Amino acid sequence: MTSRAKSGGPARLLAALALLLLCAWAVNQAARLGWASFQAIEARALLKRAMEGSGAMTAQNWGRARSGLLTALEWDPDNPEYHQAMADLYLLRLMRVQGDRSKMSPYFEVALQHFHRAAALRPTWPFSHAGIVVVKQQMGRIDADFKHALAMASRYGPWEAAVQDQLIVAGFGSWSALDEPAREIIRDNLRRAHQSRPQQSAALLAALKPLAPPCGQLAVHLPNACAAPVPTAPTAPRTPGAAAARKGAT
Repeated sequence: MTSRAKSGGPARLLAALALLLLCAWAVNQAARLGWASFQAIEARALLKRAMEGSGAMTAQNWGRARSGLLTALEWDPDNPEYHQAMADLYLLRLMRVQGDRSKMSPYFEVALQHFHRAAALRPTWPFSHAGIVVVKQQMGRIDADFKHALAMASRYGPWEAAVQDQLIVAGFGSWSALDEPAREIIRDNLRRAHQSRPQQSAALLAALKPLAPPCGQLAVHLPNACAAPVPTAPTAPRTPGAAAARKGAT
């Protein structure tokens, strides 16, 4: 009886130590995630307001948002929302330096890196894939990665208006470099856009008229969309991050 009690003592001690270590790890992990979330709050708020048009993303605000997200990623490097926000932040910055390719290239590279990381961490989130499509089209890299992201964005966000618009814009911008399967994905998004929001899709086509391929190649039933003027003013395509922000996620 005594020998059993003695032999059980070390085992209970080891179990208690293991439990203490597990608790310490859990507390540390919670603290890390909490600090990362705190650091990202202001950055995501600034980004959301800028994307929704309710706040200007000044150079100072952009720097503050970037700093907050960098710190958040240091403490929580596998958070897809922080990577998505960082990518959107760099795309937003690109709006200020358009036209100067030497200045734009580094921003595209950083945005692409974070979109890829976000997509890897959250494969079914269509906005990350759509972001890859947008960036690669702007960089002129119509490759297998572009086509994969195009397919994934369309697959996981078939009825997301922002995803549809981004794929249509990028598809028109790279039409001559696309193979037939990729073109069919663009056509599918055109069909769905016309089905769910015909007036807005017609306005988008009108705005993209200089980029649009011949109507015969589109092979979609959009009455007068290719030729007739649209009575309403066209709206600019929304970024993937803007739609995500409206959903409460970045």
